[in-house]
Amino acid sequence: MNDQKRYTRTLIIITLIMIAVNYFISSYFTSRTEQGPAKPAEAQTQTEPVKLKTRQEALADSDYLTLQNDVLSVKLNAVTLRVEEAVLHAYKQEPNGNEAVELLSPENSDAPHYAEFGWTTDEDGKKLPRLAWKVDEATNTSIKLSAEDSGIVYNRVVNLDDQYLVTVTDTVTNATDHSLAFRNVSKLVQQHPGTATDNMVLNEGIVGVLDDSYKEISYKDLKGDKRLYQSSNGGWVGFNDKYWLTAMLKAPGTQLENKGEPKLWGGGRLLEITRTSLPINVASKESRSTTHHLFVGPKQLDMLDKYEAKLNVPKFDLAVDFGWFSFITKPLFKMLVWFNSLFGSVGLAIILLTILTKAVLLPIAIKGQRSMEAMKALQPEIAKLKEQYGDNKAEMNQRMMALYQQYKVNPFSGCLPILIQIPVFFALYKVFNISIEMRHAPFLWVSDLSAADPTNVFTLFGLVPYELPGFLNLGIWPIMVGVTMYLQQISTPQMVGADPTQAKMMRFMPLILTFVFANFAVGVLLYWVCNNLLSIAQQVIMPKFLNVKLTKQPVWKKPRKQQ
Repeated sequence: MNDQKRYTRTLIIITLIMIAVNYFISSYFTSRTEQGPAKPAEAQTQTEPVKLKTRQEALADSDYLTLQNDVLSVKLNAVTLRVEEAVLHAYKQEPNGNEAVELLSPENSDAPHYAEFGWTTDEDGKKLPRLAWKVDEATNTSIKLSAEDSGIVYNRVVNLDDQYLVTVTDTVTNATDHSLAFRNVSKLVQQHPGTATDNMVLNEGIVGVLDDSYKEISYKDLKGDKRLYQSSNGGWVGFNDKYWLTAMLKAPGTQLENKGEPKLWGGGRLLEITRTSLPINVASKESRSTTHHLFVGPKQLDMLDKYEAKLNVPKFDLAVDFGWFSFITKPLFKMLVWFNSLFGSVGLAIILLTILTKAVLLPIAIKGQRSMEAMKALQPEIAKLKEQYGDNKAEMNQRMMALYQQYKVNPFSGCLPILIQIPVFFALYKVFNISIEMRHAPFLWVSDLSAADPTNVFTLFGLVPYELPGFLNLGIWPIMVGVTMYLQQISTPQMVGADPTQAKMMRFMPLILTFVFANFAVGVLLYWVCNNLLSIAQQVIMPKFLNVKLTKQPVWKKPRKQQ
């Protein structure tokens, strides 16, 4: 009776802990998503705070030059030539919505995010001159401009390719009668985002490859003391978010000083990445040209690979964060994209990827199942040992090890499939979290595989108009995960020597995990359901074909004692 009470209390405590952890974690990330960026103390104590405008108000206050193709339109400020708007026409802000995703924003908006390029004679390379630019020629995807200041002639050509790349070619001509030293500068500025997903699965912040060295600094680390200071021969660097990337790219051949650091601003804290060339001496009547590339768009792996080859920038594909198991994650990522291109359904792609993964791991699963069947066949002999040596655990363990050796049974090989599947599962979980193909992908009644299941059994699937706490958002897919986990559990033979009380407690784990998985992305849950169903099929079907028999009779000899 006492054991039963302890078992019940333990189960209740575990359940409450799991629900509480899930609730507070979801509340934490929800609050981070809803709140705006925190203002630093220095900015809050300003006596004359800067009046900020919304993005649309700031855009309406300035004149712009527009470049546009079928998938992207960008706006250049007519005065500063900063790239201050990017609209991704192929991606919508909401599932089945009409408003396209908008990146970048003017400096005087409440969330600045822009790119800037130019030549400067400033010794520190920080201050770009303000020029009176004149448009010489313009098409939908190309603009030619010129300006003159203090005997220096500036020419700029801005091109937009057929996807998400802006190319800026700058030429400076020294029309004075003496030599001048110029630095070429490119900047990428972004307000410190308050909606960053701060977890171990995604890396959001500054990312780049400089001199073949991968660099990443999360937004969280940038709040501390971590900064980017590195010289490089070309390379790329930018701001990396879950699905989007804004990055400056430069082919090898130019030595650059790269800096990524925060700076104070009227609305909070800005993050600024600057790339400055070494001083370039331009003699009288001579010209110098340089080319920069700005990528602003989705992190589509095949497209990043094409730009890497075309522009000769190293490892541009690492903008997609493949994690520690990249040697597994990247092939699975490509397979998911390929299946999606074949069938036009990310949901079907996930199912096929799950089946393929199970097929690859099938030989290991068979080996583990053989071990489990052998252990089942040995149960009568193990029972005899327990009856004979139950009071002497050391002796019983020696006898059992001798029994395993005589029948060539490895009691731990049944765990091998689980151990091998752990990195595969983490890789798949990574794929489903970083793949932009998952974003707003519909499947059955779900409109977005990258979001949690919108159905809720506690509101009768939306019939009852109540908003419940996060841990009570229990949809159909989490329930299916729990049910299949329970079926898998009862179809799995109990491990030899397992404690009965622990076995009873484990029976409740599918129910507990059902609530834990309530806010997981449906794409992850779809994989889990398919994986559970395939595992159940393996456990039911394989024993009928393995036909494991133990023919050797045990030799009951007491192991020799070590001298």
